[in-house]
Amino acid sequence: MKKQIFFLTTLLLLAGATFFLASSKNQDIRSKAAVSMVDLTLSASPNRITLDSGNYDVSVSVLANANTYKVSAVELVMTYDANVFTPVSITGSTFLSTVLATGSAANGIAKITLGSGTSPKTGSGILAVLKLKHNNTSGSGVIKVDSTTKVAGMDSSDNVLSTSILGTAGSVTVTAVNVEPPVTSTSTPTPIIAKTTNLNLKLKFQGINKKPSAGSTMDVLVKVAANNIDEKITSVFTVGDDGVWSGTAGFNLATGSAYTVYIKGPKHIQKKICINKPTEDYAGTYHCDVGKISLIKGNNSLDFSGITLLAGDLPTQDGVVNSYDTSLVRNNLGKSDSANLTLGDLNLDGIIDSQDYSMIINSLSIRLDEE
Repeated sequence: MKKQIFFLTTLLLLAGATFFLASSKNQDIRSKAAVSMVDLTLSASPNRITLDSGNYDVSVSVLANANTYKVSAVELVMTYDANVFTPVSITGSTFLSTVLATGSAANGIAKITLGSGTSPKTGSGILAVLKLKHNNTSGSGVIKVDSTTKVAGMDSSDNVLSTSILGTAGSVTVTAVNVEPPVTSTSTPTPIIAKTTNLNLKLKFQGINKKPSAGSTMDVLVKVAANNIDEKITSVFTVGDDGVWSGTAGFNLATGSAYTVYIKGPKHIQKKICINKPTEDYAGTYHCDVGKISLIKGNNSLDFSGITLLAGDLPTQDGVVNSYDTSLVRNNLGKSDSANLTLGDLNLDGIIDSQDYSMIINSLSIRLDEE
């Protein structure tokens, strides 16, 4: 006989009423395998702390994706490493606007209960934000959505469900690194083995035609492939006044003329590029098959700014533009807070608006990372 456990469920009341909790029997809380249920994933900013830097604040956004369900309330339970982090606060965000139980965070556990008000919520958005302070100690810390979290709501036919519909219970790791002290010894330092092949790249991202107001650097994934070669690295790119992004990615490659380069921005669809200076008549229309990029030892200048890298695959990226990505923008139109901008401001103008929504709808014609 299964043990009786309690779940969050809701009853939709009239005119301005909220939802409340109820219990049921004989049902296990669903785990990550239930991908079609309501997924709660995490995004940390920053996800890397430099010890003794004086900046130890960490903001963890809880991203909700309702998939085919309608969410009326969430009893959110999160865990964090109390030896690494000191709690600051946990607050609700835009996905569910009604606070049913005020947030609390202590002793490695953070809780808050949120409701949708009179109408259940669909799509995706930021459910809550947990703020922590790193204790400036060595080691990394993990933050998780605990499996005891309960999600209440209805199915696509508006049937009120008596069991929790939690799908993915996500986690994120914040790493801590030491600052290397300056070398004061007069002895000859150990030589550093440099990368033999540098790609000096120029890129053009959708919707950015001049230096944006809300960001001048971007982490970009660069991959090089050929026959038995498949190397990738994330490099920092800087934007110029003309909206073109420049950066260098280093690899250990042999001289050759059959390379393919793949580019993927932090909110973008991966693009496959086969020649040294590609062009296109309309944004997103360049496509290729066989790699013909020539590379030599040393520096290689590759100007890819003649094609546009389309936005659409938003954090947490999964290689496809789908309803999660589109609703993340749609549900946060008009927002300008940093947590939402990190996820849905595609043209980096400091606000999530109709321009961002138009861009992501346009990307649905491509949808998948190019391989």
